[in-house]
Amino acid sequence: MREIDITEECLEFIDNQDERVSLKFFQLIEIIGEVKIVNTNFLKKTSNQRNSLNYG
Repeated sequence: MREIDITEECLEFIDNQDERVSLKFFQLIEIIGEVKIVNTNFLKKTSNQRNSLNYG
């Protein structure tokens, strides 16, 4: 349904995360790519998770 381009930098970043984060990332990409209408509550929940990630 949607075409999603993932940059090499993004893939490198995901590869350096633990397995749980990597799995969630690819599940999210699959949902966004295949579901015609993505519920706003789902998107809000995933965007709020960003605040709890450790980028350091």
